[in-house]
Amino acid sequence: MTAGLPPESCWCMQTPVSKDALAQLPPEARGKACICPVCAQPVNADFTTD
Repeated sequence: MTAGLPPESCWCMQTPVSKDALAQLPPEARGKACICPVCAQPVNADFTTD
């Protein structure tokens, strides 16, 4: 959206965003602020570096 593209073109419109991650946003930013793919993962997600 910052690049002038329609909101539908954002990765977050095609990928589920963790409710835990959304809960970390301040209430006034919810539904208005962008969140990156890494931050959108569940807080307790297991990551490997294979």
